[in-house]
Amino acid sequence: MDLDQGGLGGAPKFPHTSAFQLFLRQYRATANPPLLEAVRLTCERMAKGGMYDQIGGGFHRYTVDAQWRVPHFEKMLYDNAQLPRLYLEAFQVTGDRWLRAIAEETLDYVLRDLRHPEGGFYSATDADSEGEEGKYFIWTRADVARVVEPRDLELVCRYWDISDDGNFEGRNIPHVTLSGEEVARLFGRSPEEAAHAIGEARRRLLSARAGRVPPLRDEKILASWNGLMIGTLAEAGRVFGARRFVDAAVAGATFIWDRMRSGGRLLHGWAGGRAKGDAYLDDHAFVASALLDLYEATGERMHLARARDLVAALEARFHDDEAGAYFFTAHDGERLIARTKSGADGSLPAGNSVAAHVLLRLHHLTGEPSYRERAEEILRLYHDEAAANPFAYASYVQALELYTEGPTEVVVIGRQGATDADALWAVVALTYLPHRVLVRAEAGEKDVPAPARERRPLDGRATAYVCRHFACSSPVTDPAELERLLGPST
Repeated sequence: MDLDQGGLGGAPKFPHTSAFQLFLRQYRATANPPLLEAVRLTCERMAKGGMYDQIGGGFHRYTVDAQWRVPHFEKMLYDNAQLPRLYLEAFQVTGDRWLRAIAEETLDYVLRDLRHPEGGFYSATDADSEGEEGKYFIWTRADVARVVEPRDLELVCRYWDISDDGNFEGRNIPHVTLSGEEVARLFGRSPEEAAHAIGEARRRLLSARAGRVPPLRDEKILASWNGLMIGTLAEAGRVFGARRFVDAAVAGATFIWDRMRSGGRLLHGWAGGRAKGDAYLDDHAFVASALLDLYEATGERMHLARARDLVAALEARFHDDEAGAYFFTAHDGERLIARTKSGADGSLPAGNSVAAHVLLRLHHLTGEPSYRERAEEILRLYHDEAAANPFAYASYVQALELYTEGPTEVVVIGRQGATDADALWAVVALTYLPHRVLVRAEAGEKDVPAPARERRPLDGRATAYVCRHFACSSPVTDPAELERLLGPST
């Protein structure tokens, strides 16, 4: 851990999102302050540096230096799916609104620049434009002066370290050098005035940048990367109460289900108006996980049913009947010399680790023991490797924690969209529950998921039930009482 600049290791510096999510979960379990400070420091340094696109939002792939200032300017969908989730979770833990702002700005960037009109998400944008790396993203002071309100020029340039000499090959990569309060004091402005000046400058610079030749966009739509994006959008919509994110997640999931399947089978990619290629383990596992996130965000059981369909496909076509877990490729897919079956994370979470997490969530939602048994199989297979190198197996550790700790089950019985039900869900949204099962049901509804069976409303009001470690609270209708039940001391 770099205790000065955040992140793991030195240059080049990658975000290692899953490792910092592990730090957050360990902080929740131990209340050890250095774990939370490591997450806060890393999130702050990334968000203030050139790693983050200060003008348009979204994260570049990595930085070539240890200070997060000089990025490799490529933007990947999978980074901009995973990093907002880290910021969202850190916001839930700390309540720091700037963390929420970075998550929302990043997702809004994705919706603006990486979304197909029908709902799927493109893969990446290049680092280069007009044959020069970063040209689209960097500025001279004269560029900024032509766009920004004259009275705000000095403030804006000081805030983002924009100078005549430049901070990158004679030009400037915007990065934050002072807090809003500090730059306000320096220039004799109120914090509100400074924030308005910076926001207006950002708006104008983004508009001016739109007139440049943009980097090429890789318009492949990959099921696995879209699964990561859809899951984060669903979770952001639930936590922030932002309908635009839920709607985008639904549209993305619909695109995959309607446009990226053939003969009932999921396909890997879509480009040029057609889907093709056998889907892999990651495609099935990541999309299934996203569908469960969508189920929790919306209560629509169609998403739960589709997640179960994808897991059934994994079982039928990917399972290793001899050693356990799932191969990366299907039995009836492309013939390879060796079929891989890794449990370690890379730039993406490991497919088997995500599958184990999905299986455990399905077990708790349905009560079916077969899901738990398959998850146990994966957890046994990779246990020793994960114990030797937990950072490389952070997604595995998340599944193992869910297995050993069990989820916090929250069931709300009430009319969908009713004020009293929404008030209870608003409490849940702001609570950091990394291991959870959330179920929405209405009074008298048939065939509800296992946690909602035999649950009834009190006195005709929306009613919440909270269960942990096989013990359930008394039902509550008061949001303040629900907040108490969800707190760490219960």
